[in-house]
Amino acid sequence: MFSYRERLLEEQYYHLFNRGVDKREVFLDDSDYQRAYDTLFFYTAENIPKRFSMSNSREKDFIKSSRDKLVSVISFCFMPTHFHFQVKEEKVNGLSTFISRFSNSYTRYFNLKYKRGGYLFQGKYKKTTIQTDEQLLHVSRYIHLNPLMSNLVLELEEFRWSSYPEFLSLHHGFCKKEIILSHFSSIQDYINFIADQADYARSLKILNTSEV
Repeated sequence: MFSYRERLLEEQYYHLFNRGVDKREVFLDDSDYQRAYDTLFFYTAENIPKRFSMSNSREKDFIKSSRDKLVSVISFCFMPTHFHFQVKEEKVNGLSTFISRFSNSYTRYFNLKYKRGGYLFQGKYKKTTIQTDEQLLHVSRYIHLNPLMSNLVLELEEFRWSSYPEFLSLHHGFCKKEIILSHFSSIQDYINFIADQADYARSLKILNTSEV
């Protein structure tokens, strides 16, 4: 089983969050989720050749191999009305550049597709600085539990639009999952770490329902 390394993190890690304006849904179908996923990956790089809407497979290969990153994504989850990103800042001001590019690009895509105008996300994104290893692990767990706690799936690995299946090696991705998994002796230990909190949250839901 894992053990926390009790120290302040030397690197800069953050939990980023934003939701749709007026709490509206911002991912309406699988193509929207896929676009958001691809956009997230594309804008981690600092020196991108052009806007994502004009990108091609060769440029995506360039970004994947590039060491010139604004941020590294550790974990993520796209929900119907909001998103969560856990990232490590790799460049000075990399975080603000990355999230601005992501939000503006996805908003342009969404507004064009659904023939709307104006802001899509609710003001400036929310940011929490992650300061300890314990917090690092708990943020990962919180992000991965979102689909289950919102009753989108019965089993977390069924939800395609988070990094949890990637953590379980069910498919390849681009997350720096080793930053989290290095704290555990096996993937099963991480699964147990997630499941412990999931069982607790389910019990709270049952209690709250019984009290209504």
